Amino acid sequence: MKRIYIVTLIEVLIILLGIGIYVFYTIKKHGNILGENPFGNYGENFFKNHSLLANAICHFLVYGLSLFILIELCIPVIMDFPAAMKDEYIETSGYVVRWDITQENTNKLRRISITDEENEELHLNVYGYSIYKDEYIKVRYFKHSKYGKVIYE
Repeated sequence: MKRIYIVTLIEVLIILLGIGIYVFYTIKKHGNILGENPFGNYGENFFKNHSLLANAICHFLVYGLSLFILIELCIPVIMDFPAAMKDEYIETSGYVVRWDITQENTNKLRRISITDEENEELHLNVYGYSIYKDEYIKVRYFKHSKYGKVIYE
C-alpha cells in the first residue's frame, strides 16, 4: 500500500510542478497568456480588440483548474499521508457495479464502483487485474484519496 501512495503522491507533485511552471512563466513573465499574436494574421484585429477579455478568461481557467486539482486530488492525498506511513487503510468487499476493462491482463490503475455489505456504492481507484461486473472482490484503500488495490486470495 505504501507503493501505491508513493506513486500517487509523485503524480500529484508532477501535476503541481507543471501548473506552477506554467503559471510562473506565462503569467508572471509575460503577463499575457496567449502571447503577442495567437490567432495569426486571421484573427489579428479580433485579438487586438479583445485581448484583455481573452487573457482574463485564460487566467480564470488556469487558476480555476489549479484550484480544482488542489481540492480534488492534492488535499486528499496529503490527508492520507499519516495513514500511509502507519499502514492504516480501509478494507471492504462487495460486488462490482462499474469497472474499467481496458488491458485486462495488466495490473494498472482502474476506476471502479462497488456495492459493499451495507448496500453503499463506493467509487475507488484501484490497482488490479481483470475485474468484471457482478464479481465479488475485496479491496484495500485509503480513506480520503480512495486509492487502493484489489486483494486476491
